[in-house]
Amino acid sequence: MSDFLTVMRSRTSDIHSQVEREISLEKHLGDLSGYRDLLLRFASIWIPVEESIKASELRNCDTIELNRRMRSEDIRNDLTTVKSRLSDRSSGLDDLIAVTEMTMEEAVGALYVLEGSRFGGSVILREAGHLGITPALGGKFFSGYGKETGAMWKQFTNWADSVLAADRLECAADGADQCFSYFLRQFQITSS
Repeated sequence: MSDFLTVMRSRTSDIHSQVEREISLEKHLGDLSGYRDLLLRFASIWIPVEESIKASELRNCDTIELNRRMRSEDIRNDLTTVKSRLSDRSSGLDDLIAVTEMTMEEAVGALYVLEGSRFGGSVILREAGHLGITPALGGKFFSGYGKETGAMWKQFTNWADSVLAADRLECAADGADQCFSYFLRQFQITSS
């Protein structure tokens, strides 16, 4: 295992587990309204975190294919698709969280969280199938890279290992911790 993955998993395993416990698929995948709520919760974090990542020094790293890794447009499109099937047609994107400016290392850490979530997203997409959700119909955000998900993850982690010096890995872990904390707060606040 790479130094990057070793540090990231070690530093974030507890908060990662807490976030997974807070995201209730049973609650959110019972009906289309619950699925929309799940998308809104993700969007309220995802959109501002991606904006902060794109504003960081990572915007100058061509080798990471940053634009390909961004999914804000996918989640916005999924919300439009899902809301067209509901009687409540409000966008719901009024409550985006405030994200602080990130250093390059913190942005790599946040991207670790976002990229890693593609694996969990495939589980959500599969579980939402009974609602008629597919990658083409409201589930693009959760579809990841399809069959390329594992290869894209490996490309990302190899890239992170190559650009982060060993003494900067803790800063990346701080960025991942912060990103996980956004998810934790959002799902704890709105789950109550």
